[in-house]
Amino acid sequence: MEGEQVVLQSQDGTLTVTTHRVRHVTKRTGSAKFTSIMLEAVTSCEVTHTSYPALIAVAVIAFLAGLALSSSRDATPSVYGGVVAAILVGLYFLMRRQVVRLSSPSAHIEKDLAGISFDQATGVVDAVESAKNARHFARRAL
Repeated sequence: MEGEQVVLQSQDGTLTVTTHRVRHVTKRTGSAKFTSIMLEAVTSCEVTHTSYPALIAVAVIAFLAGLALSSSRDATPSVYGGVVAAILVGLYFLMRRQVVRLSSPSAHIEKDLAGISFDQATGVVDAVESAKNARHFARRAL
């Protein structure tokens, strides 16, 4: 579009916020989806953080149980406890998610923002809101 500029783009290029719209492309084996929402139509933005801290608690219990069950002659239980604890901690980090959802009355965009902090994820919402406000005030000035 005329005068349109990119405000923010995800590292993988699937989410783009411009001065006029938000665009999202999803490609999976056997399917693809393209969604574009004009900034004027964006009605809500949210960031959701999901994690499972119970996995850390169970990891600590497994590690301590392994230590308690091991003896000076047999360290096997502590090794098993350590391995189970390491697997559970790894699962905790793999299962954490930050998801940004941008909605309009007729469509929504949902983007998993793996590998970034909650504060960085809210930066996406800030960019959309700032672009929407700038567009709104630019139109009013005309």
